[in-house]
Amino acid sequence: MSGSSVASGLRPEILALLAAMANGTIGPFSRIAFEAGAGHSEIAFFKCFGAFIIVASICLPFARYRRGVIDLRHKALPLCVLSATGIAGVYFLETWAYRSVSIPLVSLLIYAAGGLVLPISALFLGERFGMRQIMIFALILLGAVLLYAAADLTANALSGVLLALLGGLAYAVFIVGAKAWKVGSGLAHLVWIFGFSSLILFVPWWIEGAALPGPVATLAILGQILVPAIGGYWLTMAAVHKGKSTSSVQVIETSEPVFACLYAFLMFGDRLTSLGILGAVLVLLGLMLSVVRRNRRIATAPALVSEGSW
Repeated sequence: MSGSSVASGLRPEILALLAAMANGTIGPFSRIAFEAGAGHSEIAFFKCFGAFIIVASICLPFARYRRGVIDLRHKALPLCVLSATGIAGVYFLETWAYRSVSIPLVSLLIYAAGGLVLPISALFLGERFGMRQIMIFALILLGAVLLYAAADLTANALSGVLLALLGGLAYAVFIVGAKAWKVGSGLAHLVWIFGFSSLILFVPWWIEGAALPGPVATLAILGQILVPAIGGYWLTMAAVHKGKSTSSVQVIETSEPVFACLYAFLMFGDRLTSLGILGAVLVLLGLMLSVVRRNRRIATAPALVSEGSW
């Protein structure tokens, strides 16, 4: 049975839930690779390069996809910038953060910092930033502060918190940049984005000694490629294309940090304190309010949203 036929038999909400479950495995796979002796630059590079090899192998043999890749050459510069922030930047900073900070804290802080999309969009795209947006941003910010206050952080862990926040900021810049440049999305775009990102991530990997991952680390990196990087993306796209609106899909996908926390607890014993749980609830509440409001506006003007938008 093909992947498409499997997706056709599932509701979009189920596909979105599976996407959130898949994306929540990033932290556990990273921890396994670290415990097997891999470095953060090594994990980030091979995760990205492996994804590029797989996506390019799917696209390039077929004339239709190959033409799509070639046609994007005029968008090479914005795709390179988006690669540096949304893929290379997030992969590198996120993976580095997992080395010194617990999986739940990193996952939630990246999502919290991603809330900066609201003020950045208002500043650079002229989007409305009214009282509702201020309240949403305040919820996310307060949640992040509580998460930080609840964590028992060493000096090394403080750097991990900063890296996680920078990763979330890089993702926010990626989202705003993708919307501003209207680059679109699809397999052809992934060839360019993963290709550029591999070139960028090659530099720190080479500087740090160009180490090759061992057998266990290789399996963990392969898991990251197949489950969150490609599987999570495919499930998200299937859910969005099958659903009548994206609101329920995106609300469900904000549960990704919840699954990350669950996996971390079951596999490694990582847990949040009561104060940390309160902070996590505030972050998730702010994200869900933001998504619901945004997609109500989209639902009222479907003709303005192309199928290939980000």
